[in-house]
Amino acid sequence: MPAMGELVNEFSWSRSRDNTFQDCRRKYFYHYYGAWGGWDAAAPEDIRRLYVLKQLASRQQ
Repeated sequence: MPAMGELVNEFSWSRSRDNTFQDCRRKYFYHYYGAWGGWDAAAPEDIRRLYVLKQLASRQQ
């Protein structure tokens, strides 16, 4: 069992995950696994970039 506060990316499944997977497997990977850990300042640059891009949202003006 992980230490208190340690996050673990465990496999899970849901209807929305299945829809994403069926739509595009690459999108599924990047959304659920590619950006994992990118919140950590010590994360590799490519993972950090994926995480930041995943957090972007458009803003209506």
